[in-house]
Amino acid sequence: MGWNDFLPMESLLSEVKKVQNRLKASLQNAGTYNGNYKDIAADGAVVAAIAEIACEHSEDIKWKANAPLIREYGYEMSQASSGLGKDNFEKTKAAFEKIESVLSGSIPPGAPAAAPKRPFSEVADRGGLMKRIEKARNYMRDNINVEAKLKAEADSVLHEAMIISTLGKVVSFEDYSSADEADYHGFAEALIDGARETATAVKDQSFKKFTDSMNKVNKSCDQCHANYGNG
Repeated sequence: MGWNDFLPMESLLSEVKKVQNRLKASLQNAGTYNGNYKDIAADGAVVAAIAEIACEHSEDIKWKANAPLIREYGYEMSQASSGLGKDNFEKTKAAFEKIESVLSGSIPPGAPAAAPKRPFSEVADRGGLMKRIEKARNYMRDNINVEAKLKAEADSVLHEAMIISTLGKVVSFEDYSSADEADYHGFAEALIDGARETATAVKDQSFKKFTDSMNKVNKSCDQCHANYGNG
């Protein structure tokens, strides 16, 4: 399966926009940065992973040729937001502004040469990606508790399910530590399968299938964290 089977380009762009909106709110000033820097670091990892996926995706978008640069700036942002303080805030905001510039079609002065492709593990911190997966899981587990909610929030649930399966696929690659171990691989595959079944349940509008698939997602997450921690 290609990336289009996990995250169609329309959904990829939707996730980019969601991340942009979160970061704009979190990087208004040093105070909002300090209150959210761990989430900002996770968003940087997500940007890096999504940009690398865009590089490899079968569909085209207007910034695809510059996706490697966005990937590098996402990594830069995740590294910059490593702690509290004005210096970290300014470096993080500068990286985000460069991402915004590239997305709008303008290459920042002094932009580095970026390799067409890089292993995900080099640019997308697994802990940050897992944090995004956890947010998606928690949203569905805590909010989609009756059939009416599944139908009312179908678009959001479908998006979050696709994000889980996509990032689950990313962290399953063997360049991440322990990813070549049978237990780790089994947990990742169960997560991916469960999330893809969740997406199918949304399309079928079947609350029973949704519940069954989310049980699989929750079980794989809990078992993986028990064995490998959160990052």
